[in-house]
Amino acid sequence: MGFFGMLPLGSLLIGTISQKITAPLTMFCQGIIALIITAVFYRIFSKEKANKIVSQHELQVDEALAVEKVNQ
Repeated sequence: MGFFGMLPLGSLLIGTISQKITAPLTMFCQGIIALIITAVFYRIFSKEKANKIVSQHELQVDEALAVEKVNQ
């Protein structure tokens, strides 16, 4: 719903920009912005995944230590 609700506004904005700076330059700018957004999200999600992996490893180490204590 949010995508389709914002689509007409985005089209109006891009149409206005393309009239001011030409269509090819507008498409180029959209591509650059898309690459920047992709890089930002990649960094965010790769940090979350790394934190998740570290937490799982810490849990496994804690479980192994608890098992060793029980066995002693």
